[in-house]
Amino acid sequence: MPQTFTNKTTNGAWTEETLRNTFIASDNGRSVRETLTAFEIPRTTLQDRRKVGCYCKFSQGQKPVFSEASEKKFAYEVVKLGKLFYGITPTEIVKYAFAYARKNN
Repeated sequence: MPQTFTNKTTNGAWTEETLRNTFIASDNGRSVRETLTAFEIPRTTLQDRRKVGCYCKFSQGQKPVFSEASEKKFAYEVVKLGKLFYGITPTEIVKYAFAYARKNN
């Protein structure tokens, strides 16, 4: 039976629409603390987005090393090697990915 992942934290649970509504409510005279509790957005998030001047939601975690196209190409090659019964270990895949990144940097 497959396991399903349940998120244990509420980091980044807000949407761009919610953030936009928080900006509008605080600009219309509501206190910042009141709007933050009403829309459930962290105070530092509101500060950071006001500083940048953007309602957008930034991605969390590390930035990707490969572009989406090169990652798909690399994944295709790994799957192709698997279908040809070429025994490639995860350690070798990491080694080849590092070499690929160095070569195409």
